[in-house]
Amino acid sequence: MAQRRIDIASRQHQIAGTGSARLKQLCAAVGILIAVFGCDRTPSTVVQTPPDTSALRGIIRFYVTAAGELGRPPKNMDELKSVLAPLTNEPDKYLRSTRDGEEFVVVWGLDLYQQSPDTIVAYERKGVDGKRLVLDVNAMVREVTPEQFARLKFPKGHKPES
Repeated sequence: MAQRRIDIASRQHQIAGTGSARLKQLCAAVGILIAVFGCDRTPSTVVQTPPDTSALRGIIRFYVTAAGELGRPPKNMDELKSVLAPLTNEPDKYLRSTRDGEEFVVVWGLDLYQQSPDTIVAYERKGVDGKRLVLDVNAMVREVTPEQFARLKFPKGHKPES
């Protein structure tokens, strides 16, 4: 009887060991399959960044720089261009939309640090196909429809151009 218990225990250990080895093999096979097929680093869809996104983000940097140099927020495009003058011979390149050919509309005299993050600082005058790019205080650029544009948060006293 004692011998039989040892044989049963030995057999259970062998079965458990075999199961463990099979489990390890299965995990290794699954890991290889995931590595080969499941970890493709190429996105299946490519998201196109709208042109002029970096130009709009640049406006907020120039705006902050101008406010620092002037000791107050810039009041007009000329004050913003004065910040760009030492950096480039073509300031319009950074202040004009290539999509609609118009100068970006900028909200002047705005203390950015006193605004909520979703407050609009600049936007395309016309946009393309009814959609405009807008820039908020957090330097987030979005393309919006006319309906979305109408619901955006603009600083007090600014009447957006339609």
